[in-house]
Amino acid sequence: MSKRFFGKLSAFVLAAAMVSGTAALAACGPAEGNTEGLTDEPLNATTVIADWSKGEISDDVFASDGWTNSSKEGDSFNTWWKKDNMVVSDDKMELVITPNPDGSEETWNEFFGGEMRTYSYYGYGDYEVRMKPSNVVGTTSTFFVCTGNYDTNPITGEPNPWDEIDIEFLGKDIGEDKSEVQFNFFSDSKGGHEKKITLPFDASAEFHNYGFRWTEDYITWFVDGEPVYRVENSESDPLPSAAGRILTNYWCGTQYADGWMGEYEGGGEVGPEYEWVKTSAEVEWVDANKPGNTPEEPVDPMEPVGEVTDITLEAGTIEPSDASKYTVTVTDGVADVAYTSVGGSDYCNVAMKNIADTINANNVFNATLANNGTEDAQVRINIATTPEDKVGNNQSSNISATMDNVAVRTDADWGGSFFDIPAGETVKVQIVYDPGRDNVSVEFMIDSSRNDSTVRGGSIAISEVSFFTAAVGDDEPDEPVIVGEKTAIDLSTVTVEGNIAANGGPFTTTVDENKALNVTYTEAKDNSYLNVNLTQGVIGVAQQCNVLTVKVTNNGTETVNLRIDVMTDTKTNNTNACNISATQDGADVRTDTDWGGSFFTVEAGKTITVQIIYGNANTLTGVQFLIDTFMGTDTTHAGDITISGLEFAKAE
Repeated sequence: MSKRFFGKLSAFVLAAAMVSGTAALAACGPAEGNTEGLTDEPLNATTVIADWSKGEISDDVFASDGWTNSSKEGDSFNTWWKKDNMVVSDDKMELVITPNPDGSEETWNEFFGGEMRTYSYYGYGDYEVRMKPSNVVGTTSTFFVCTGNYDTNPITGEPNPWDEIDIEFLGKDIGEDKSEVQFNFFSDSKGGHEKKITLPFDASAEFHNYGFRWTEDYITWFVDGEPVYRVENSESDPLPSAAGRILTNYWCGTQYADGWMGEYEGGGEVGPEYEWVKTSAEVEWVDANKPGNTPEEPVDPMEPVGEVTDITLEAGTIEPSDASKYTVTVTDGVADVAYTSVGGSDYCNVAMKNIADTINANNVFNATLANNGTEDAQVRINIATTPEDKVGNNQSSNISATMDNVAVRTDADWGGSFFDIPAGETVKVQIVYDPGRDNVSVEFMIDSSRNDSTVRGGSIAISEVSFFTAAVGDDEPDEPVIVGEKTAIDLSTVTVEGNIAANGGPFTTTVDENKALNVTYTEAKDNSYLNVNLTQGVIGVAQQCNVLTVKVTNNGTETVNLRIDVMTDTKTNNTNACNISATQDGADVRTDTDWGGSFFTVEAGKTITVQIIYGNANTLTGVQFLIDTFMGTDTTHAGDITISGLEFAKAE
């Protein structure tokens, strides 16, 4: 229901990298590569990510806050990221380590550490930093680019591989006359590429430039503009290829890292300093949660069709999920919610319950919210469904929202609409939601879903709550007007790609005597976004059309969750899927035009007919079937479906 662990899941798996790195350093010699006779051209990293020496900091930069990279016994990290530990002064950025009075090594957060990240994901190019690392034993000062399977690539619709390129300084390796810097990379989680280079100076004494050039064919690392180490791409040991965030961080380890880093005994309050970070790489995609992405254009309010149902708030009709966080007082139909100690990652709420019939009989929610506190407040509102009605990672049925008739962010992946209310202001909010789901309550998450560690207090008044039905499109979708003949596809002639068994995936595909495609699986994992992709034999026909029709039969004993993406090589919003709308057995179903795909549910023993209208046909590259792999849970599924009756047509 809530995105409680999003920050932790989005945090980089550097802990795992360091665990792997510790073992590799203990067991292996230097990685194969070249340090002699390098003639690479100087780095040309001209795009400023941040230049603290000049006070130029892009809105792409932010501080990690509210999680640790460790998750299990034996992990290396003993650091909890805290935004206050990224300290920006007039001419530099410093990362520091401070004691966590409430932490412990057993919970991997005995200390607070600092980390800078970017919202954007960058690919091939030059990366450079001007920094002065820490010489405190037991610490690591870093500059790197990284991604992993916690990041779903909006271009492919699949989780990224763990790809990472590192520049790391261990405090114990920095001395008065010389220092060592460690270079490293991970490609699809394969590490063991550590290489230490001796520097003829005390790296902690003054600023120097460090960087790397990342190409499809090689990576070259640089120190003060000179190439010092190079590795080549090979079929047996490929280089990273997935775009990642740019990061710097400073952390100390648990006892399991002492043999590699040395034991941390304090002193991290004076940490590494950074003057600037630059790159020549292009942005390939941007975190959907980056602030400020919502257009501030006026939106006409929804108008009711029929009666408006007003909800009179009374004692007992709106209650906190945690009475230690919120105090609710209802007077004359106004619910005053007071709080003094709500954390930005508590994900607690105040909920209106026992109105499920009213919620599901309508599709628009309205309320007035007054911020009576002295600080700006963020209220996330979820039209919440039952756990059994979860779609992907999302247990709210919100579709869109406005505040004072201006569009605000609704998170289609994790759920909820977000309203930022200035201190002393009163606003009117309106949410359009899907009444076809099992909606049970309205949740107000007040300053509890900011995904940070800040503790806040305030007072929010909720009043003038109502529901009504609005015309949000036709109840009965219009049948597309077909121009010309429908073209049926012989599935026995189609190339089947994607995550099939031949490629190490969970799906086994066969074509039966009726030329239908059977797909069986025993280990399809939710949140893996693996798929069966129909390419050659489909692409040529589909590029001449804009309507796809197909039948899907569930031969198994459990309900199958199916997502179909009509894929192109042109990215729109965060997706390469070009689906516009879809129906299942003639009824509208959800199509996500931000992250992609149309969503269908196939009950055991049933056959459904799917129709998808799509665009960008001339750049179409395939049709992907994501079968039980996108629901955002830890469940592993088994199933058996048949895909048949695939045809394409051109509609007006």
